[in-house]
Amino acid sequence: MFASALYTGVRRGELLGLRKTDVDLDSRLITVCRSHGRDTTKGGHADVISIAAELLPYLRTAIDASPSALVFPGSDGTMMRPDVDLEGRLRRTLRRRGIVTGWTHKCRKQACTHVEHASDAILRECPVHGHKRIRSRPYAAS
Repeated sequence: MFASALYTGVRRGELLGLRKTDVDLDSRLITVCRSHGRDTTKGGHADVISIAAELLPYLRTAIDASPSALVFPGSDGTMMRPDVDLEGRLRRTLRRRGIVTGWTHKCRKQACTHVEHASDAILRECPVHGHKRIRSRPYAAS
């Protein structure tokens, strides 16, 4: 799903609503004509998008693995909920694959510049202000 988003620029809801019949692997075209819970896209019209050669194997795998008419269904074969935590899934996948090796933690206080790198995403208190820091971004091994 993430490769499709990167290579096509298709919106989240449009990816969630993408059906196998919308993907023509032979012609290397995707017809985006609906969104999550709607029979049309946000723009109100269908778009035909070329499938990059690099995206083809990902789409083939997704289509073959899908037990339903959707290209990217939930675990039960139905359409994923619109509030599904895709960012969290991506972060977990990157961490499992060894692409993300740690997290950058930053103090929530606007004027504070305290930043710390850690191997986990557990919230910590800022040693300067005592505010809880947020994990702002995962970082990768270089």
